[in-house]
This record gives sequence, C-alpha cells and structure tokens, in this order.
Amino acid sequence: GVWGEPVVIGLLLGVILALLARAPLFFEDVGANVAFILLLGMQMAAVIVLLPRMVEVLKEGLLPLVQEIRAFLARKFPGRKIYLGLDASLALGHPAVLILGLLMVPLTLLLALGLGALGVNRMLPFADLALLPFFMIWCVAPHRGNLFRALLIGVVIMGLILFISTDLAPLFKETGEMAGLSFPEGYGEVSSLNAGSHVVPWLLLKVISPFYGFD
Repeated sequence: GVWGEPVVIGLLLGVILALLARAPLFFEDVGANVAFILLLGMQMAAVIVLLPRMVEVLKEGLLPLVQEIRAFLARKFPGRKIYLGLDASLALGHPAVLILGLLMVPLTLLLALGLGALGVNRMLPFADLALLPFFMIWCVAPHRGNLFRALLIGVVIMGLILFISTDLAPLFKETGEMAGLSFPEGYGEVSSLNAGSHVVPWLLLKVISPFYGFD
C-alpha cells in the first residue's frame, strides 16, 4: 500500500527523527520546530527518491565499460565465465538499504547503551554512524529487500560489530600511538565500527594473540 512506498517511509522517518531531536525544546519555539520537522521529513523523502535514481544513472554509465571489459576478457580467456566486481556503493541506492541505514542510527546508539550496561561494549559510535548503510547492504541483499527481516539481522550484526570494536579498542589505540598519532591526556580507548566489521581478521587475531602477546 501507500504506507510501504519509499517516499512515504522516508517522510515518516524524517519526521520521527526530527521529533526526537527537537522534543526537549519543542515548546520553546513551536513554529520554528514544526517547520524544521516538516522540512527534515521532506528532505528525507527526497533523499529516498533521488539517491536511487542517481545511483541508477551511475550504473548506466558504468554498464558500457563493464561490457567492454567483459568482452575483452572473454577474448583473452575463451570458454571461461568472467565475473566483474563493482564497489558496494552501487547498492546504497536501494531504498531498503537507505531506510534501514537511517533506522539503525538510533537503534545502534540504543544497542550500544544496552550492551554497555551488560558490560560487553565500551564504545559509543558517532562519526562511524555514517557507515551504517554500507553494513545494511549485507542485511538487505539476502532477504531481497524485506525490511523486517533485514532489521532483525541488522540488530544482530551491529551488536557483534560493537562487541568486536570494543575488544579491539586497546590494540586500535596502541597502533595509533605507534603510528605517531597523539591523543589528549586522559583520552580513553579508541575504536571504530569499521574495525569491528572485519570478523575473520578478528578471529585470526584471537588465534595468534597468545603467540605474540596481544591483549
């Protein structure tokens, strides 16, 4: 129905996020806050509609190049099936990826606080929240755009990423110091969601850490 249309979901999501942002001071300037809420809703709806079309234009521009490369490789390697890999950014244009990436911003913060209360997370992400749509690609793709299933998987994945990021924080900061980075006095541990998204290297690190004295 109409409520499932990406533009409507984008509008509602923008309004909800704006309400959460302005709720504490809403009645201090009702007119300005209502204008901000409506504006953010319209902007979010526009992003959900326009960004997929922009990515589609990019894909159309890449298609002739991909076809030529495939034809060239087919001539060089006859009888073989050639696959060409493209950057994951092309999948960011899918409406479900955009919507889920936006939904996961507040959910990731809540998840970080919840896992922090359980003692398995010490990280509160900020700048890395911009990476969420990239992570959500791998939640949306297996479920063919089903938002509910992708959301459940997204929560599990982000919980795992927060756990790994926390576990890597001491080594992450130590590596930065060895590279010559300076941290303010009293600065705590440093980590990133991107570091926590690499599960296989983390598992390999846990295997070799007893032999190299890593914490």
